[in-house]
Amino acid sequence: MARQLKSALTNVFSSPRLEAVHLRGIALESPRQLLSLFSEATALNQLSLSQVDFSQQDQPEPWPESQPWRPRLRSLLVADLRYESDPFIRYLVHPQIDLSAVKSLTIAAESKESKDKILQATKVGSGGVEHLRVQWNQPPDINQHHFGANLRSIHFHTISLFRLLEAFFRACPHDSGVQHVTFEGYGHPECDDAGIEATVAHLQFLDMVHIMGKTTGRFGTFSAWTEAARAAVPSLVRRGKLRMTKSDRANDGWQDS
Repeated sequence: MARQLKSALTNVFSSPRLEAVHLRGIALESPRQLLSLFSEATALNQLSLSQVDFSQQDQPEPWPESQPWRPRLRSLLVADLRYESDPFIRYLVHPQIDLSAVKSLTIAAESKESKDKILQATKVGSGGVEHLRVQWNQPPDINQHHFGANLRSIHFHTISLFRLLEAFFRACPHDSGVQHVTFEGYGHPECDDAGIEATVAHLQFLDMVHIMGKTTGRFGTFSAWTEAARAAVPSLVRRGKLRMTKSDRANDGWQDS
């Protein structure tokens, strides 16, 4: 990035009136250059970063330990669904980058390590985040540490929809305050409803489980898939807590919403 352009952008992003920044599909020199654009943006509370590339990815010091990073973000979206890497997400996890004030968090990443680090930095498991949207394709890896006391809504995007639904209820604490859970993606409608029943009976705040399905394979039509899905989770149907709609979005279509 040219010096004059960097200076102009830094001035814009440091404005005391600037509250939201959305960057998608840009190329910069380094993670430090990206982070420096917002380092003085004291009013910034919404940050969205998608598909950011660097010409210098392997910097030993992505942000100086002695230099403050002043934004106190309330909403954060970090997204990169390219399979070769998550080239910038890991650089947000730094002692000087305070993400503990984030209330709304969206993560779309292939790397489980990247997701875990962002979840830890935003303190999802210890309070903090109230609304979480995350791509999650490893159902067995979900556990109670992913449920904070303030978490109210979760939106999962997955290629293992019913495996994740089953794993979610198996891991969800009985005293969770979660009100709405959305599972979006593909999946054969088959799961252990007894495990769901054992947890959902205790979730006094749970209002709705929303399944946004994409039909594949032998079901052909969405209505046929819906019928099979409802039969797989009678515990939710019986309580009137299941809503089903068709998802026509592309795999990465939700990452900018």
